[in-house]
Amino acid sequence: MTPSSKRLFIALAAAMAAGSGLLPAGEHVCLSASADSQGVAVVINTERAPDVELPRIEDLRADPGAVVQAFKDAGLRVTVGPTRRCIAVTRPLLMADDDLRIADLLPVALAAGILQRTTSEQLASRFQGYVPVEKLSEAQQAVAQRIGRRRGLVDEEGRATEEGTHLCVGIWCRWEPHVVTVRNGDRICRKLRFGIRPPTEPAVTASPLSGSVLWWAWSHAAASWGNQPVSVEAGTYALDDLLARLSAVSEVDFVARSPASDRKLAVVASQVRVRELLWAIEIATGLPARTVPNAQPPIIAVGSRGERAETRYRQHNVLVPIPGLGYYSASDSPGGQKLLSAYGGGPTAEGQHWIGWRFSDLPLLYRNWVQEEWERSYEPSDGEPMDQLKPDKTYVLWVKCVLVSISGLAKDGSGRGGEYLVPAL
Repeated sequence: MTPSSKRLFIALAAAMAAGSGLLPAGEHVCLSASADSQGVAVVINTERAPDVELPRIEDLRADPGAVVQAFKDAGLRVTVGPTRRCIAVTRPLLMADDDLRIADLLPVALAAGILQRTTSEQLASRFQGYVPVEKLSEAQQAVAQRIGRRRGLVDEEGRATEEGTHLCVGIWCRWEPHVVTVRNGDRICRKLRFGIRPPTEPAVTASPLSGSVLWWAWSHAAASWGNQPVSVEAGTYALDDLLARLSAVSEVDFVARSPASDRKLAVVASQVRVRELLWAIEIATGLPARTVPNAQPPIIAVGSRGERAETRYRQHNVLVPIPGLGYYSASDSPGGQKLLSAYGGGPTAEGQHWIGWRFSDLPLLYRNWVQEEWERSYEPSDGEPMDQLKPDKTYVLWVKCVLVSISGLAKDGSGRGGEYLVPAL
C-alpha cells in the first residue's frame, strides 16, 4: 500500500467511526421524487488518482456520506448522485503549460487554463473586473494572445487589429440559469441567455434538488432504460469490460469508442441501477455517453467521437464536458475558489455552488420569469421546436460560473471579444 492510499484508508476508517456526524442531518440519503435505487457504487478514475483505494462495500452501504467525506478530505474531487450513494471520484485537473499549446484545444479550455493560473494578487489588481496584461504570467499572456488571434483581436505579432484598443483579460463570477426539459426520453439542458440570481432557499417552500447538478442536467437521467440493478465486485476494469457488464443486464448495448476502450477504472457496486453506474462512469472519466442515432437495439457509446458537435450548444449548455479536460470545475483552482466563495446568493451550504428546483416548485414570479427567458432564448436556427415547460418534468438550475473574458478594449471601455464560462461543478 502506498503512503497516499494508506492515508486515505485511515481517513475512511476514521470517517466510518465518526458515523453520521460528518454531514448535517438528512445529507446522507437525501431522496427526491426522481431519486433512483438505494444501491451503492464508487467509480474512481485510476489514471488521475492511481493511489486511491476502493472502500469496503460494507462501509459504503453503512454510511456513504462518511466515504464521500473521506475522499474529500484526501483532496479528491467527489461527485454524487441525488441519493448520495453513487459516487464518482477523480483528482482536480492540473494543466501544464504544454497542455495549453495543443493545436485544437477549444477556447473554453484555454480560458480554464488562464483561470487555473490566476493568483490572489492578480484578482486584487483587477480594475472593473479586468486584470492588467502586465500582471499576467507569461503562460497566461500566451493563452490570451492565442484566443485573441482566433477572434481577430490581435495579429500574429500580438498587435491590436483595431486602433486604440488593447488586449484585456476579465475574470469575474456570475450565476447562470439553466432549464432542463425532456424530449424523447432524454433530458435537454439549455442555458438561458439572460438571467438573474436564484431565489433564496426560504423563498421556496420545497427543498432544493440534492446531489450534483451534473445528475439533473444529464441526458439519460430520465431514460426508460437502465432500471436494472447491477453489482460489480471491487476491482480495476478496462472501460470496455465494464460497459460489457452493463450490457449483459440491460436491453441497451453500451460500447466504448476507441481509444477510450482501454481506460482503467476502479469500481465497486452493489445493486445500483445501470443508469446510475453509467452516469458515475461518465463523470469520473469526463467521456460523454451519447445515444447512437437509429441503432437497433439501442446503443449508448462512451468516448470522444462527436465531442466537437457538442460545442455548438455551448451558448445554451455549459455543463457538457470540455473535450480533453472532461468536467473541469472552476473550483479546481485557488483563484476560482476565492472568487466563488466571495460571490453571494444561492445555497446556504458552504462550498455548494449550484441550486435548483422543479419548475412547479418555484414561486410564480420566478416561473413567469423563466417562461419569458425561455422563449427569448429559443433560436429557430436550432432546427428543433421549442419545448414546452411541463411543470413536473422541467427543472431550473442555477450554477455559479467564473467568466473569463478575452477582449480588445478601448480607453472608454468599448470593444469586442469573447466570454468563456467555467462552471463550478
